[in-house]
Amino acid sequence: MQAYKRSYTFGPLLLLGLVSLLAACQGATAPQSTLELSFSGSGSGKVRITPPDVEFTAGTTQSYAAGTQVTLTATPDAGSTFLGWSGDCSGSGSCVLTLDTDKRVTASFSTQASGALTVYGPGDFNGNTLTVQLPGLQPADYVALIPVYAGQDSSGTDPDGIQYAITTQNVATASLGQAADAGPAGPRVPSDAAALQASRAFVAEARSAGIEPLNRQVGAQGFSDNCPGPYQAGVTQCDFWVFTDVSTSPPTQALINATVQYVSASAVWFVEDGLTGDDVLSASELGALANTFETAVWPTIGTTFGNAADFDGNGKIFIVLSPKVGNAGLFGYVYSADLYLDSGSAPRSNEGDIFYATTPGPPINLYSWTRDAFLNVALPGTMAHELKHLVAMGYRVAAGFPLEEIWIEEPSAEVAKELSGFGTAQGRIQSRASDALANPEAFRIVHATRPSGAEGRAIYGFNFLLMWRAHEKVGASLWKPWVQSNLVGIANFEAATGQSFADALVDWALTLLFDDTARLAGYEYQNLALRDGSWQTLYYQPLAAVSNRTLRSMAFYVGRGTGADATVTLSVSDPSRMRVAVVRFAGPLPY
Repeated sequence: MQAYKRSYTFGPLLLLGLVSLLAACQGATAPQSTLELSFSGSGSGKVRITPPDVEFTAGTTQSYAAGTQVTLTATPDAGSTFLGWSGDCSGSGSCVLTLDTDKRVTASFSTQASGALTVYGPGDFNGNTLTVQLPGLQPADYVALIPVYAGQDSSGTDPDGIQYAITTQNVATASLGQAADAGPAGPRVPSDAAALQASRAFVAEARSAGIEPLNRQVGAQGFSDNCPGPYQAGVTQCDFWVFTDVSTSPPTQALINATVQYVSASAVWFVEDGLTGDDVLSASELGALANTFETAVWPTIGTTFGNAADFDGNGKIFIVLSPKVGNAGLFGYVYSADLYLDSGSAPRSNEGDIFYATTPGPPINLYSWTRDAFLNVALPGTMAHELKHLVAMGYRVAAGFPLEEIWIEEPSAEVAKELSGFGTAQGRIQSRASDALANPEAFRIVHATRPSGAEGRAIYGFNFLLMWRAHEKVGASLWKPWVQSNLVGIANFEAATGQSFADALVDWALTLLFDDTARLAGYEYQNLALRDGSWQTLYYQPLAAVSNRTLRSMAFYVGRGTGADATVTLSVSDPSRMRVAVVRFAGPLPY
């Protein structure tokens, strides 16, 4: 049998198609993204990239399948400091990136472990001019200039700002803070400063007229005339004068009828009669509020600041809830007139230790609060704030001392709110600091009287940051001597902290700029983080020539070297009131 050999011939077109198909298959690999790492600064260190879990000491470019998640961790060499990331990473901790696109990251290391700080005072000025020499300022070296109006006071006669100008030589522009960052938004708590101002005025007038408070009145009956015990929920009814308008002097008051709705260990809770709708508090809501007061607010204030004076001798404070308080533009207040016998004419006294608060009706809507948030956050925070006022006011009135100045009393009550757990953790203080952090040189710290507008908000938030710095440096032992002092304002601050007010302002200014940066050791908050996203970004400006500026508290300027000796010159209108901090540090700032 003959064997046949079968053969096949591929035409040229078919062969070309196979080649094209093979090329297409070879090109159909997964999409790729690259990670480009570079190093900067005068120091050295390593960056571990995972994957591939390899350390690099010089720049590299790595390729990955798109969408891969990588972690970068920096470790400085001995004698160097890791300053932080820039590019697609930020901060100074480990950086996690998802490579959905190409990424670029720079790791900065410096041989300068921490900033070199110099503080200049009035004696360092030549006439009205301070000249700062910065030899060998390298491009990786940064310099911060912080002029501070440290000589402001509450006399009302001090200058409302210091005029200044700056010139520089061999200083380059640094990256800037973001003034446009408006900070956190959210519900607001209205100011009680008008009520506190009315209390200060009443005590001053009473002392001038020789009127003694309840505790010094022989045979004074207090509540035994107006609201006698025993206090039974749903049974005991009393009359109270409450604020309806705080824009008048003294504040306008109206008489309400209120009934005891709850009795807790430290307080008797009255609610105005005849309420309807959202103003009505259920028994469970009032019980929960009283529990928060007794477990979080009362013990914190008592331990830290002292106990209520108990002018009426009944062993408790009265808490009076009325929508009229909210309609007057307040969430709560205390009034010093209550610590004196009622005169029978305005301003009226309810004769005892009393805190007034609004009910959760329509007024809270004006400040964007929901009912639950108001009852669980805003009102407990207000109780902590006002109870601190009541403790301080009671002690000072009983001792015959003047009441504390508003610019410093209000932020100290915000410290009470913070310690009770209803402050920054709930975002309730940050928004009040936003205006001043965005433009610090435009805001005074010390005021002769109650400030209004944005400055009125700033004494609660911006000044809180000053008082919290003092609290962290001294500790809780700061507060009882503060409350029980016969001093006020700056004198009380200095006696309680053991630090001059000028030095405290410089320390605070440095903390505002360098908190959470690892650029200047010793100038960080322990229990706050100004760079956590809940605070308005502090505005600092390029260290360059400026003229005809007005400094009402402090200003922040940042520049960097050019590789030559640098000079910064500051001219001011009143050197006697100035402190100037200059910090040479390894930059840049990570914000």
